[in-house]
This record gives sequence, structure tokens and C-alpha cells, in this order.
Amino acid sequence: MRARAVGSGVAQAAGRAHVAMPLTKGTWWGTSEDPSVAALTLSDADLAVQSLDTARLGAEWQHKLGLAGGAPTLDAHGVLDLGHRGERRGSVHVFLVAASPGTRARALALAERVRRASAPDVPVLLVPEGRSLETGLAEVRVRDWTGDGRAELREVLRHAGLLRDAALVDLAPASARLVVCRETRRIWLDGTLLPLPTRHYALLLALAERAGELVPTTELGEKISRRQDADVTARQARQALGRLLKKTFGKNVVELVVAEGRKGYRLGTTAFVGAPEA
Repeated sequence: MRARAVGSGVAQAAGRAHVAMPLTKGTWWGTSEDPSVAALTLSDADLAVQSLDTARLGAEWQHKLGLAGGAPTLDAHGVLDLGHRGERRGSVHVFLVAASPGTRARALALAERVRRASAPDVPVLLVPEGRSLETGLAEVRVRDWTGDGRAELREVLRHAGLLRDAALVDLAPASARLVVCRETRRIWLDGTLLPLPTRHYALLLALAERAGELVPTTELGEKISRRQDADVTARQARQALGRLLKKTFGKNVVELVVAEGRKGYRLGTTAFVGAPEA
């Protein structure tokens, strides 16, 4: 972003400024309405008040959305090709549009370039919140460019018709260490898919649904199995799960199921329970 006026030295301290007028390529003539402030020659660097690192921004959003390929550098039209993401039933190709096309004709030309570059994938555009490019293509508005991108990924996949295919671990809040998908009956811990038998899944689902609360032993045991005593069922399931987690993660694994004496059990970490299309 280029400033229209700058201050320097004593003039800046006094609240006075030089108004920049183009002189030659890369140089500007700075004059002031205050005759006591001498005119001077300015460079582009003098007028630069903000500089957006588009390559870094593109690389960060490639990672946040789990995209591959692309060329996350700004082209002549203000567009970054962030790459594509494949799911079971198809792929989506995402482009970050940093500059408005300006006119309807340019917007349509942009849409055509994006369609050609993304074929056969479904094209989706990332744009700043509050902006509509009117290209006819799907647009996802980004509220916070420094966020984790989970909400934007959900919208990207929804527009592409691929949300149902996505793994819930990619869509869950980043703060959730344990992610439980009701639809696929899969559970992840710190991004790692756990190979859990039915009893272990039922144990963790019951605790994750009430994360932060104490679940009475009788209630927990019934959710796991009704074939034997609830206390025995819960205790055996917890012990077996502990052995499985140690085998998967080693000795430093978090204690997922915490016993509170004879009262019951609680989950020992943060959790998210849901489904991709929930």
C-alpha cells in the first residue's frame, strides 16, 4: 500500500506532511502546504506503509487447506493459485484473489482463466470478507486471514460438493486433541487415527460427548456394554484402551480416561464430536 503523504524529521513531529506527486518512475516530488517545510524528492520506499507478503500468505493457506500443487505467487491479475485437494468423489482447486477485477468484463475473464487452470477440478475462490467478485464461481469469504482455516475449508468443500467425503479431523477446531466422528465411527488423537474396537469407541464417545464432566460409572458401563457389571465393564475398557494407546504413542501418551474414585470417569483432554456435514 502506498501513502499519499509522508512526514519527516521536525515536520513529522509538528504534524506536517509532504504531499507526494509523481515525478518519474519510482520517484515522487514531496511538497507541503506549509511554506516553512522544504520540498524534497521521495522514493517508493518512502511511501510504502504496508507490504503484503503474498508468497508467504499463499503458502500458509495452502497448508491450512491441505492443498497440493499450484503456484502460490501473485500473478499479473492479483490471483494466487493455491492448488488442489482430492477427496473420494472428486477434487477442488482453490484460488486466492487479492485484487478486485474492477469491471464485469474483467471478472468474467478471470472466471474463464480459473476454469481453464483448474479443470477438471471444481474451482473455488478465496476472497476477503465483504467482497463479491461476481465471477459466477463459488466464493468463500475469509474473515480472519490469520485463523486456522478450518471454517474456510468446510465452506470450500461444501461448495465443491465434497464435504461428506472429508475426514472430520481436518474440519474440527484446532484446539480439540480428540476428534470423534459419529458418522464413520472413527476417532483421532492429535491427528492420528486410532484403530479402536467397538468397546473403546463407545467408551471415548460417551466421555467426549460430555467432555469436562464426570460421567457416573453405571452410566458409562451401560453405554459400553450391558452384558456384565457396569463397574467391571468401564474399568476393563479403560485398562485395555490404555494399553492400546501406549502401544501406539509410547509412554508419553496423554491419559484419556481419568478415574475419579468410585464416582465415575472423565475425559482427560479436549474433544470435538460431530460429523463432516453437521
